[in-house]
Amino acid sequence: MAACKSKESCEPQPSTVSFSNALQPLLAQNCANAPCHGGAQPAGGLDLSEVKAYQQLTQPGSGYVKPGNANGSLLYIQMNSIANPMPPSGKLSDCQLELVKNWINQGGLDN
Repeated sequence: MAACKSKESCEPQPSTVSFSNALQPLLAQNCANAPCHGGAQPAGGLDLSEVKAYQQLTQPGSGYVKPGNANGSLLYIQMNSIANPMPPSGKLSDCQLELVKNWINQGGLDN
């Protein structure tokens, strides 16, 4: 997974962002823990645990991921929220957000 060297400089990101290699570890570390989006009662009914994250994020009509449109995807919008950023422990780094954006814009594939 791409990592930040500083707030302004990221390591080069892969040409194709892999959900299983890049996004799932990011979600597991920052989102899929109780009482957030993991455990017996995930917040908002969105379970981002390893076995459910991709299916729940890409469920038709959910709006979490609109393939090819990060700026219209709730996942990316919420992660960039100024008033209520996710995760609540603090906004993800610019590099991590760029990774999420690139994955969505590349079609949000299960790769």
